[in-house]
Amino acid sequence: MYFAEFLYEQDIPLLSTILGRPGVSYREFGIPLLHGVLISFNSFLIAHSFAVYMSSKDRKVLLYYILLYVPALLIINRSIIMFGVITSVFIFLHFVGKVKFKNQLKLILLALVGLFCFGYVGNLRSGEEFIYTQSKVNKEFMESSIPKEYYWTYLYVASPLANFQNTVNKKYVEEYDFTGFVFYENLPRIISKNLGEPLNIERKDLVRIVPWLTVGTTYARSYSYLGWGGPYLLFIANLLVYFLILFLVPKKSNYHVTTVAILSVIVLLNIFTNMLIVTGISFQLVYCIVFAFFQNKKIVYKKAISN
Repeated sequence: MYFAEFLYEQDIPLLSTILGRPGVSYREFGIPLLHGVLISFNSFLIAHSFAVYMSSKDRKVLLYYILLYVPALLIINRSIIMFGVITSVFIFLHFVGKVKFKNQLKLILLALVGLFCFGYVGNLRSGEEFIYTQSKVNKEFMESSIPKEYYWTYLYVASPLANFQNTVNKKYVEEYDFTGFVFYENLPRIISKNLGEPLNIERKDLVRIVPWLTVGTTYARSYSYLGWGGPYLLFIANLLVYFLILFLVPKKSNYHVTTVAILSVIVLLNIFTNMLIVTGISFQLVYCIVFAFFQNKKIVYKKAISN
């Protein structure tokens, strides 16, 4: 499927970046609709293959796990890489139980390396100085000994909270829009993105501190629809979804650990945006539910008996 997308776009983003030629932006890359499903299945396979490796210690499975990151590198998709790494950390913690001091140091080192790579790929994708000039980084930081790649982490963590606060301060909700709240804040974006306009359902936005910082935690947009009632209702709705998913993928299922790890990452990354409705993430949970349901089912094909 990725090969089909490369043919469709006639471009491999990583090669275009390395060769310094114009290429397709990662935001526009891929075949519509197919791309969202493809990257979600890629992310699911990363998570589940690592869970299988941790339970079996089969090195062949570990090789599959590593190879599953290659498409993300080719299309320069940091989300797949970061989500895969963080999910793997939660799976690792599940299997090791108590984390020894030695392993704590390893996890800290892994986090530092991972966040550095996150910033490095960000610079590679957007241009070395773009993010620093656009966000007006002060001179003291630029001249400090702190690697500049870590600025991406600070920006990604601080700006959603700032956007949420800015929305609360400046957004006056005159009329509550419960339909828009349900449609845009509780349904997967693959649905709302494609059906919102035909159904004439207005999509409200948060109040950003600058136009290009687009996220405002999981709650900013819900506030735009219902005031403070939006965040409270969204919290309850998400909590119910979490319990429902854990009910559908019980502990005895081979996909339970994978499901818990994905849910854990969703809760962690809700500091950025409403992760439960992001297609590349919500569909991972769908795969867990579907495969958990069929894992013990036997499909028998019977030949028709002719008279």
